[in-house]
Order: sequence, then C-alpha cells, then structure tokens
Amino acid sequence: MGWQQRGEKRYYYRSVWQDGRSVCTYLGAGDVAELAATADALRRVQREIDARRWQQEQERRAAAEALLIQLCEQADRLVRGTLLAAGFQQHARGSWRYKREREPTNREE
Repeated sequence: MGWQQRGEKRYYYRSVWQDGRSVCTYLGAGDVAELAATADALRRVQREIDARRWQQEQERRAAAEALLIQLCEQADRLVRGTLLAAGFQQHARGSWRYKREREPTNREE
C-alpha cells in the first residue's frame, strides 16, 4: 500500500497477506515511516536479486541437462547399433539376446 496522503501529512502503511486476505498495518509518519519504507524497499530489491539469481541458475541447469540428455541419446544409439551389428536383438523391448539363426525345416526337402 505504501504512502498515503491525508491532509498535509503522509502516513506509511505496509500490506501483507494473512489468512488469504490483504491486511494493512500502520507504521507511522515522519522518520519512523521513512525508515520502514526504506527497509521495505531494500527487501523488495533483495527479493528481485534473489529471483534473478534463481532464474539464471535454472537456465544454467536446463542447458547442462539438455546436453546430458543429448549425450545419453547418442550413447544409446551407439550401443543399439553395436549390438545389432554383433548379431543381437532386443526381445520385446526388454533385454538384448543373441539372435539365433533358424534351422531349415524338413518340409522344404
């Protein structure tokens, strides 16, 4: 809420959320109010700085995670290709097994 002008005097109020609603608290006028307003402004600036740092950290982590995911996908492709070239097959999207060649049946004779 901040400063309110009533007549020729200025009064400082602080708004806070309590029990799901906004509650205004009178903090005074004059030097006491100036000090409270300055403290509130410093808290706001500190919260903004913290929010920016947190956002930068999240962006840095997301970039690192994207590189890690890309590395894992490429490693998976490499392993799959190597196993297929070595004669293995993946059984029902589960474990890899050596692919056995079927013997011809006697019916063809």
